[in-house]
Amino acid sequence: MRRRLKYIFGAILLFGGMLPGLMAQVYTDNGGEQVNFPGDPGFSNINLAPDTSRNDTGSGKKIKIKPNVKFWDRDALFLHQDRQYSLENRLGNQYKYDEIEWQQGFIQSLGQSGKPFQVWRDGVKNQNFILDQWKNPILNSYNDYIIDGKNKAQFIDTRTPYVNVLYMQGPDRLQTTDVTVSRNINPFLNTTFYIQRRLSESAYRDMVTDHLNLYLSANFHAFKDRYHAFAVVSYNLLNDAFNGGIPKSGTSNFLVQSGDLITDRSVYFPLFSNAEWNTDFNGSFFKSNNAPLLDDALRKNRMREIYLDHQYELIPLSDSAKIKNRLTLRNEIIWEINDLDYSDASISTSNLEANLIPVYASLDSGSNSITEDWLSRRFKLSGMASYSLQTKGGFQVNVNGGLDYQVLQFVKDTTLTTLNSTDQIVNGSISFPLARIEGHLRQRFSDRFSAERDVQIKAHLEPWTQIQRYKKHKFFVKKDSLGEIPIPDSSARYRPVSVDGAFTLRDMNPSLFQTFFVGDSGNAYVPNRNLTNQLFTHTEASIRYDFPVKVGLSDTLLPMYAKLRGFFTRIDNPIYYNSNLEVVQDMDNGINWIGLEASFRLRFWRKFYLENTIAYQIETASADNLETRLQEQSAPNWYGNSSLFYENNKVAFAQQFRAGIDLRYFGRFAGQTIDPISTEYFATNYEMTPYFRAGLFAVLKLRGVYVWGRVQHVNEFLLTNGYFTTPFYPMLERVVSFGVNWSFYN
Repeated sequence: MRRRLKYIFGAILLFGGMLPGLMAQVYTDNGGEQVNFPGDPGFSNINLAPDTSRNDTGSGKKIKIKPNVKFWDRDALFLHQDRQYSLENRLGNQYKYDEIEWQQGFIQSLGQSGKPFQVWRDGVKNQNFILDQWKNPILNSYNDYIIDGKNKAQFIDTRTPYVNVLYMQGPDRLQTTDVTVSRNINPFLNTTFYIQRRLSESAYRDMVTDHLNLYLSANFHAFKDRYHAFAVVSYNLLNDAFNGGIPKSGTSNFLVQSGDLITDRSVYFPLFSNAEWNTDFNGSFFKSNNAPLLDDALRKNRMREIYLDHQYELIPLSDSAKIKNRLTLRNEIIWEINDLDYSDASISTSNLEANLIPVYASLDSGSNSITEDWLSRRFKLSGMASYSLQTKGGFQVNVNGGLDYQVLQFVKDTTLTTLNSTDQIVNGSISFPLARIEGHLRQRFSDRFSAERDVQIKAHLEPWTQIQRYKKHKFFVKKDSLGEIPIPDSSARYRPVSVDGAFTLRDMNPSLFQTFFVGDSGNAYVPNRNLTNQLFTHTEASIRYDFPVKVGLSDTLLPMYAKLRGFFTRIDNPIYYNSNLEVVQDMDNGINWIGLEASFRLRFWRKFYLENTIAYQIETASADNLETRLQEQSAPNWYGNSSLFYENNKVAFAQQFRAGIDLRYFGRFAGQTIDPISTEYFATNYEMTPYFRAGLFAVLKLRGVYVWGRVQHVNEFLLTNGYFTTPFYPMLERVVSFGVNWSFYN
């Protein structure tokens, strides 16, 4: 028996050497531009090696932990770029425990992290962009809280055992725990295990989310790295309780509306007269009203996935050749099962009508309870090839492409829908010493939709003459006793001006849920065959200037910069839900967004930084009906974020220290409610008032251990008691939390 227990315990330890990472929305230190690199969730992230064309240092310095602790980037490996990245902790991200709160653009969510959310970027929903995160193939929406092997898993190559533990605790049921354990079985085979437990509670009590995410991964690389194999098994369990109505503080009230969005509401919402609208909604909503909006509303989402990826370098790199060319073949396999269960045992019809939230698109008007479930199964097989050519003069060409086959099954009630599709993908890039051009083309053919196409072109130009990156500050000393201050490289040079441009054209299919499952009075589902593709175009251009970095004792290396970006976006044939909760498409009109975004980082008094990003946009629609007007105004005309902080690389009590204040703010916009079953958003006749949210934070490093504290929404009760981004679902009240991130190395 003892021997059997010994073997079992040994197997647990062996498999407890498997792979990290939920991919959080990581932010580069270039003004909050969003990138999607794998990393420990939101706190301890890996970064690309410094850009040699700009001699950039990323977010400061490389923190040397172990020379053999590195991460494989599968896409970079396939594209013949630098394929291993050193482990690097980012002090500035330690206190950002909620990825949703820190995403670029404007966020809508249902009063707490973990609920369905909507990210607005350049005035439009994020699913209109090509983003590298997990996307629900049924609902055509993104989810940051689900781990998938293709986009959100890390692959570690470590010759020494690696353990990373992250813990965050706030009041009540606000908690995050992440554990990563990784170990090389031999020099060529690594296994990694990652687990995340995440609890959070909204401003309403008994409205809580409980997430469990985990995965086990392995990677193998052959001698001289000509062959690579990657594998992931992941499991996600997301539990949400939507019960509400009992606030944490019974006397507080939140301002919902100021001003009139629609003059004569009774025309569009005949249940209420204008007098009733003004009485009920043109003022404050009191959270002390204990009547629950929902009773016993529960949702459970489970996803299981197997992901396999292997790559073989058919033409390997030859260092002796004057012109270097490489050819790599790649195959990917994804098998995924995802099911959702939803129940609301006691629906209050009067509350639904009075509050217009939540909205159940499939609910029979005479029903007082609802039970919904659906199941999806997806199998995807991909074959790809990548060829690159590089000369000593800095000229480089990469061309890669592939063919994907995918079968998707969706079971709703007793109806089974199968979608077969093939994707043809071609990508290319040309690099010169001063410029880079990238192109992307994808077209999809399926047996149920018309052809869908994506075209994207990007250009990057660095026209300015190189200048010296580092300048010695008058407080500079050559060597620091802690060895943490990198000595500036006097030969490091960079080009301070960069110009970027991008154009995107997407001919998008409607979501599978919108197309084939529209509720009728019998709560059955019939196809909606009247929807066609939406057309999305987006153009943007930006210019950025980086200032040289002055280095002194205990200074950081965060560069100052200034950036200006402009964009123009248009959607034709938009699909949305009208006031009768019907899926409609406007074939004769479109919506335009034009905007300007300014951002900068300013360093003063050597150790103080001010980072700021603000955007302003104008929306116009070619139609003047209610639904189009609500869609047109569903994103704020302006939004932004600011951060003022102090950072020191050598203080008496820590190796690194940062403390400061963050501000998030947005202007007036039309509120939206949501169907929690389909996660589809609906425009409502409410106007959200402008609001800013402030947070205080302090974070420090103590010999490899990061400790931080945070006060979120510190400005509660300062001007108003709270804020909404969805009608009648207040965001979190003032929250005090702390956390620690501790990496253990042998």
